[in-house]
Amino acid sequence: MNDASRPTLAPKTRLRYDRQREAFFLLWPERGLLLNRSAGEILERCRGQETLASIVKGLSDQYPQTHLQRIEEDVQRLIGDLSNRGLLTLE
Repeated sequence: MNDASRPTLAPKTRLRYDRQREAFFLLWPERGLLLNRSAGEILERCRGQETLASIVKGLSDQYPQTHLQRIEEDVQRLIGDLSNRGLLTLE
């Protein structure tokens, strides 16, 4: 994984927003994961179009009060964890 990697959801996974709970869920066969707001915002950008660097830049522009290093660490941790679980692919 590097700044030029383009994360995308694996074919078996879906990102869904539940309006009743006002929360994102990551769904895959027989399982689901309730996401916090920041994880949902990160995964919304994981469509294979944006690089990791552009995801971090977009989030830092959206949340200028948050330190860039913190955003970078959060994005890399989430992407790495989900990639290791086979829920994301990195191109």
